[in-house]
Amino acid sequence: MKTNVVIATIVVGLNACTATTQTALAPLAAPTRETVEAVAIPPLPEMEPFSAAQVAFFQKTFPEGTTFSPRSIPQEMLASEDKGNETYAAARDQQGKLIGYIRDFKGPLLATQAEPTVAVTFAFDANLELLTLMPTAPLPKDAEGAILADGDLPQLINIAKAPTLALLAIAKPADTIDANGAVKPEIVGAVVTGAARLSRRIAGLAQESRRLITQSPGVWDKRRLQQVMASAVNSASLAHALAELLPTLDDPEIRRAVYQSIAKSYIEALTIDPSRTREAEDAIVEAQLINPPLDPTKVNDEIAHTCFLLARNDLRRPLVERCIIQLRSASSHPADPARIARLVGTAHFVAGNLAAAVSPLVQACGAIHIDRDPELHLQLVLAAISTGKGTQYCGTAQELFQAHPMLPRTSEALSACGPDRVLELTEKIRTNQKRELLDRQRESDTPAPALSLEDDQMQPVEVSAGEANKISVWVFFSTWCPHCASELPRINAFVRATEQSPMMRGRVRVLGIRTAVEKERIPYATFLERTKPTFRILSDATFSMAFSRFAKTQGVRPELPTVAVLDSDGRVRYFLAPGDYRDTARELTWAVESLLK
Repeated sequence: MKTNVVIATIVVGLNACTATTQTALAPLAAPTRETVEAVAIPPLPEMEPFSAAQVAFFQKTFPEGTTFSPRSIPQEMLASEDKGNETYAAARDQQGKLIGYIRDFKGPLLATQAEPTVAVTFAFDANLELLTLMPTAPLPKDAEGAILADGDLPQLINIAKAPTLALLAIAKPADTIDANGAVKPEIVGAVVTGAARLSRRIAGLAQESRRLITQSPGVWDKRRLQQVMASAVNSASLAHALAELLPTLDDPEIRRAVYQSIAKSYIEALTIDPSRTREAEDAIVEAQLINPPLDPTKVNDEIAHTCFLLARNDLRRPLVERCIIQLRSASSHPADPARIARLVGTAHFVAGNLAAAVSPLVQACGAIHIDRDPELHLQLVLAAISTGKGTQYCGTAQELFQAHPMLPRTSEALSACGPDRVLELTEKIRTNQKRELLDRQRESDTPAPALSLEDDQMQPVEVSAGEANKISVWVFFSTWCPHCASELPRINAFVRATEQSPMMRGRVRVLGIRTAVEKERIPYATFLERTKPTFRILSDATFSMAFSRFAKTQGVRPELPTVAVLDSDGRVRYFLAPGDYRDTARELTWAVESLLK
């Protein structure tokens, strides 16, 4: 698996790089017991409840409304002339169903005016479609003080509901009138006669209110989320704090991202502390994992995936069992059957119930491609072998070893083809792997560009692509990318192989290029201590410019990790194929030896 250097995330800092389902979530650090330390959950801004008179006024539009909850708009989202209008209401009926929103507004007609002459209440339905607007004071027809007639209000409401593009294209209400005092021709007929400025102001406020009501919850959610993440001292505390925060969040996409982060952090905490893997639990975390406040059309798929990750890592079996029962009994928006089958089959497999694992694994593997989740297909082969039906999956076993040779127990799966054929098939497949790699050798007359990098003292270093009588291996990686962290030990293994090979010794230079440093979440020194690279590393410290330039000249996407093999003239001859379970050390040996001959 490779990870794009530029990654869009819903929540900054939550998941800059997400491991695939086949990647174990064990931490890089040495296991240490984690305690759940309390993290204060930042409250939403305190809001005064609406008065009885205000509620009665709101019920003119929402007679079925029984609850009108005040909500806050961050001040920085408001235009300077609109300050003081930081509140809106969420209206709910007796069953608690959201039925709409109301925003009271009071401000000037024109930005140049000091006095708040426009006083109006906007009412939107639950989908933020404008229902109506209600003046709470006479509306100024123009800047000279003329008052809008009652008979003109319906037209103004219709303009606010569906303003023309030409009207919205005018930046300011004052600009609706030209230098001669006439309404601009492109909006004649799109405004109330004699009230062009008011028409533009009201139309703009309706649009702006919709934006503010939509975006304000996410702004508050992100702000509170960042405080929680900055306060948590370890993954156990983070999982607990996020579980407490989740029910208080408003933005559905942020809720989903936080839910996924709870699962990731909880799995990390359980993995770090083996004493908690099966017996101990965090009741608050587990309550949110199995019954989260997410989109009802997607929630069961999310739960199925989370419980699958727990099952794959053999964590919290009682919770996994509860999860399976709940998912199987779900009558509304059930989870994808393949997801449930994957969960059930994996839970049986890790518990040693191999015969029971076969049927659900067959169903899951029929829907999930082998390259998307090779470990799932490996489980099926091993379970089938244990039940005497391995020969049916001889082809699957060979495909796994061909594409994912470093996946643990993949060579064992070859016994599906017969125990006496394992060595024969191993050599045959490795021959195929080598041939496929060498067939991908690139033909190019243009050397790669030199790399402008920095050393550990932040001093500039220029690295040429070619070096006489030497093959270069460039490894572009990031400290925050889990695929990179799993790749670096294989590069270390290759370095050891070069030292032991008479052909390669002294003729290969391996260079690690640390890039995308702006997204780093741990000190670089900590990363080095964890991964212990045995090769030189330089930094692409200026917004990945060196990596971006290299990728552009070679016609490849800037993905991490990227492993390139260059000949002595500096021409890229090989890019190693991505994959969490590729045998990088062996493939590099084949590639380098082909260029040294």
